[in-house]
Amino acid sequence: MLVKLLKYELLASARIILPAYAGALVFSLLVRLTLAPAAARGILGGLFSVLMGISIFAVVVLTLICIVQRFYSNLFKDEGYLTHTLPVSIDTLIWSKLLVAFFWIVAGGQVFVISEWLRTGYFAGFSFAFSDNFWLMSPQGSLVVLDFALSLISSIVTMLMWILMGYCALAIGQLAKRAKILCSVFVFIGLLIGYAYLFVQVFFRLFEHVGYTQMSFFTVTLIYTLLQGVFYYFVTRSILRYWLNLE
Repeated sequence: MLVKLLKYELLASARIILPAYAGALVFSLLVRLTLAPAAARGILGGLFSVLMGISIFAVVVLTLICIVQRFYSNLFKDEGYLTHTLPVSIDTLIWSKLLVAFFWIVAGGQVFVISEWLRTGYFAGFSFAFSDNFWLMSPQGSLVVLDFALSLISSIVTMLMWILMGYCALAIGQLAKRAKILCSVFVFIGLLIGYAYLFVQVFFRLFEHVGYTQMSFFTVTLIYTLLQGVFYYFVTRSILRYWLNLE
């Protein structure tokens, strides 16, 4: 059933997100074409550069809005009456939303990279420079691969954690009797402040005793972020199971 929900979520969200991604890529290509000839430099090239920046910003905003809208509308508004009658568990519903949201965020990042390549042609050079710098960052040659693996896993877990934080804020906010979206925004800000405060405290206390290394940074970040994500997940799950308040 999870596969069917994933397919449905991807198709439903693609109708909104894909046109924005295509627009960003088209604007990037137009910028490259207009800036290449010397005669085209100036107002026209500047106009397309501004439009490209706007399109990239729109991609980010639209992706986030779509992620929030799909979760909130499907689970807490009128659509929720149908969604919660499906023969699936609360966990399946959350995971279907979470994985599709993760997919679109990653896809959005790739659109940004490709847009930069279309605009400047500076893709391979950036990649090699980043790779060279990464290999130079770690003085322990035998641990470079492990450092890279930890950083990659930490990045994935962090992205999932941020999505779950948003879901948690929406779930808590819908418990309010009115202005639920506004309450969700304030809850998200509160969760963000709490996350940042605890993050600083954990790192300060830990590195005060054991010292800082690249591996310890990635390891602690991974564990801390994972625990935060699990907390947000179970708060969201509990509200959906026991305190659901459909509009």
